[in-house]
Amino acid sequence: MKPHHLLAALFLSCISAAAADLRETYVNGLKNISDTKAAYTRTGNLLNIVENGAAQQSQSIAGMESRLLQVRQTLTNLQNNTQNLTAAGASLLAQRDRIQDRFATLQTALADTRALLAGATNAVDALVASADKSGNILERQLASQTVSDLQNLAAQLQRYATNVEQTRRQIDLEYTLFKGLQDRPASVATDITSALAELKTTTDQIAKQRASVDALLARLAKDRTGLTDKYNAFAQTVENFRVVQISVLRRWLLDGPPAGEIPSLTVDDVLENVFAPPAPTVIASGILNSNIVATDAFGAGDALTSRQLQTRQPALAGAPASTWAGKPNIDMNQLTPETIQNHKRAQWYLTMLNRLVSFANESQNEASGWLSATNNWRNQLGNITSTLAQQRGNLSTLQLEQGTISTTVALIGKQADTTSAEISTAASTIATQTTALQSIIDDLKKRSAD
Repeated sequence: MKPHHLLAALFLSCISAAAADLRETYVNGLKNISDTKAAYTRTGNLLNIVENGAAQQSQSIAGMESRLLQVRQTLTNLQNNTQNLTAAGASLLAQRDRIQDRFATLQTALADTRALLAGATNAVDALVASADKSGNILERQLASQTVSDLQNLAAQLQRYATNVEQTRRQIDLEYTLFKGLQDRPASVATDITSALAELKTTTDQIAKQRASVDALLARLAKDRTGLTDKYNAFAQTVENFRVVQISVLRRWLLDGPPAGEIPSLTVDDVLENVFAPPAPTVIASGILNSNIVATDAFGAGDALTSRQLQTRQPALAGAPASTWAGKPNIDMNQLTPETIQNHKRAQWYLTMLNRLVSFANESQNEASGWLSATNNWRNQLGNITSTLAQQRGNLSTLQLEQGTISTTVALIGKQADTTSAEISTAASTIATQTTALQSIIDDLKKRSAD
């Protein structure tokens, strides 16, 4: 072989070897990027699993904290309501004694209604007799009106005489029940105090779970930051690789295609798409108000309204406009002295009877109010007891849930131990790969420069 042919062959051989070395170095860079990206993704996925688990437990604890606050507020309201109930019970007992004294007197006064009505009956009878004697139409009308008033008051008096006895019996029966429940508020208050103690215990336990999961989330965030920082540094090196690729492409264009058959698609062609710069990773760590309608202790037929208790005072048609003795349109000049005297006497009886009926009505209304108040008191006590039972059930549920969360957080902590070790290894590997990739970049720069 001629010397110049030998030199040409040797030169081509050197160029071919240099091109092969450049290609191999470039492929090594691609492999470095692919392996590092896969390691980061794999480790990041494991970290996601642990982070998601910890975030779920944090959300569960937040829900428990909210429910604890509701239990605390409800128990505080129950405590206040129980104190008010105790005071209301004592007040109602005192009212009962006063009402009973009043009803005892009323019962004695109304025991013989015939005797109470005898004087009034005689007085009105005298008025009727004098009116009949005089024959004066106004006197007859006045006597008729007075008879009607007496009959109305007599009916009311008789009704109250019956109702007073019935009401007194109702009060006695209600008192037996009401008095027997007076120790319940104190017992409920003790239960509420016990529930508040349970609440404090549960609150302390859940606070520990909160501290544990917060520490776990902080630890995972630290691991995530360490891994991300290393990967972000690697991403910058990948960018350097992309820049040096320009020089490599220039070198290949100048040297031409490699000798031999060129495959239409190679693995390296596919791998060239993997080193797009990774996007920065951002990870987000994870009363009682008793509305009771008071029921009427008496039947509708037994309760008398103020309208029913008013003595009728109708005007006498066609009479003069002057008035006398509370009766409108009666001219005293047209009445005889005897009728005037009898009417005054009858009116006095009617006034006294009206006062007695009014007092009986007032007492009846007060008794109805007392019976309604005691019924309301018992309903409030029932509501307090029921609500307290619900809150104690809520506390029991929270205690069970916090026990499960405590175990779960501890197990996630063990997962984090394993993950932390893998993250540390992955971060170290990424740092090593970053250094290696930079070395490859330096080599590519040198080989593609000539």
